[in-house]
Amino acid sequence: MNLTPSTTSGVAAYQGTWSATYSSKLQTGGDSGSCSVVVNADGVIDPAQNANNCTSSISGQFTLTGALNDQGQFAGTTSSGASYIGQFDATSKSANGTWQNSGNTDNGPWQASLP
Repeated sequence: MNLTPSTTSGVAAYQGTWSATYSSKLQTGGDSGSCSVVVNADGVIDPAQNANNCTSSISGQFTLTGALNDQGQFAGTTSSGASYIGQFDATSKSANGTWQNSGNTDNGPWQASLP
């Protein structure tokens, strides 16, 4: 799926399948991985479309869900208990932010792009 033609505002501007990676700030033992995230026309990362959409270097597959507002601000959670926040940019087709696991011992940056 590609960015809705000529749309760079509103939640529909973020619609598509985004490729994402995340990494840990920990020197050793930290988590890292990748995700394929389908954002629907309502700006939602729906669990029905995104079951097991991420792979962790530590725990295998997990599901990332959440939603974007019309300014591209993102808040999400995972089936493993981590939280993700960040900012999507429809013009550059890029996104970035931070993640935090539920135990508050591991966190780091994430990045995404829309091909």
